[in-house]
Amino acid sequence: MRQQGANQWIGWLSGILVAEPDTLDVLPAGCLCELLLSTSFRSGHNSLLPRLATRLLLHLQMEALVTTPDWPILQFFLSKLADR
Repeated sequence: MRQQGANQWIGWLSGILVAEPDTLDVLPAGCLCELLLSTSFRSGHNSLLPRLATRLLLHLQMEALVTTPDWPILQFFLSKLADR
């Protein structure tokens, strides 16, 4: 996914998520952040946004319980938000 532009992988991943919403449960936190920040994804998939945000929150909470929180993911997400 890193080799493709964000619009390309979000396009094909969107189709998978619509067909199989449980796929959100296995996506890494960085991917969840990119989806939440993607205007094209947000505009076309409003029904998945609450589950996406919840999944990211659960990921971060589980990380905090097991080890130290996943600060690089939080920094990534917040820096992307700040760039908007």
